[in-house]
Amino acid sequence: MPTTQQSPQDEQEKLLDEAIQAVKVQSFQMKRCLELLAFLS
Repeated sequence: MPTTQQSPQDEQEKLLDEAIQAVKVQSFQMKRCLELLAFLS
């Protein structure tokens, strides 16, 4: 199986995209929890 090497910049862009996606998911979940807590108060 051939291995393809990514340039350091490509690797950084991939890691940045993954980090941004994780932040979006976590911020959505935090907002949902805060809304639920506000509703229950």
